[in-house]
Amino acid sequence: MTGFSGASGIEAMSADTSQYGDTFIADQDGYFTKTTSTIAPSVSRKGEIIHIIGAGETISEIAALYGLKSQTILWENDVNPLRIRGGEKLLIPPFDGVGYTVKKGDTVAKIATTYKVPATDILSKNNVTTIKIGEKIYVPNAKPIVNASPRNIAGRSTSVRTPLANNNVGPAVGKILIYPTMGSITQGYKSSHHAIDIANSNKPPIWAAADGTVIKASSGTWAGGYGNHVIIDHGNGVKTLYGHLEYLDVNVGDHVKQGQVIGKMGRTGRVRGVTGIHLHFEVIENGVKKLPSLFW
Repeated sequence: MTGFSGASGIEAMSADTSQYGDTFIADQDGYFTKTTSTIAPSVSRKGEIIHIIGAGETISEIAALYGLKSQTILWENDVNPLRIRGGEKLLIPPFDGVGYTVKKGDTVAKIATTYKVPATDILSKNNVTTIKIGEKIYVPNAKPIVNASPRNIAGRSTSVRTPLANNNVGPAVGKILIYPTMGSITQGYKSSHHAIDIANSNKPPIWAAADGTVIKASSGTWAGGYGNHVIIDHGNGVKTLYGHLEYLDVNVGDHVKQGQVIGKMGRTGRVRGVTGIHLHFEVIENGVKKLPSLFW
């Protein structure tokens, strides 16, 4: 066994980690466990390592320990941060970004273009001059490329996309929004939940509650618990948010019509159990989350 004060071989940390009071011990295979001690300044590293989660540790604490963003660790391990357990292993990248396995036909320039990062950064951060097929590298400061059928943050595969029907029913007289999907309200608007949850295990389409412009379309991310979600600006200070979608059918900048399909109901982000398939729906008026039923 080799002892590391402050996990020697870990990239220099940007955050103050003295609060954790731990020393890491690595065996010959590179696995780390914790002992009680004071963390000392770490040194630069180029390769990935494995961290064994300590009792009560959180993703944010682990990320701070290694000088990384929480999202970097979530992307690399495809885990739900609320469901990690002591004794489980996490792969810790050497720096912020995403892991990538080199395929036939890849070049540094091609990878750089795909992820919109400088090719020189890929080479320098990985400490290489060339890349080889099958080799794993890390693309610095990049985000995952989301495919048509992405995996959600909890590691569950999403279904293949199927055509979904728009809704041509208009709003009630004097109202501006329509009900954004098909299903039953399983959690209402209250002081601890400024939204409504609409559940339906059949995963129906999600419709734009009114005409507007998509100002956020987040896919393949934890996003503070919203998972895959969309925000639409309807003008006059009114916006709507649609959370936990299985996938999105819109992009930022799209102009959508009332009743247009913007995605499919799912359970990405912070959801629990089989009954977690639902839409988290918020109405925000002038920056304040309002009771949605006031608007339909």
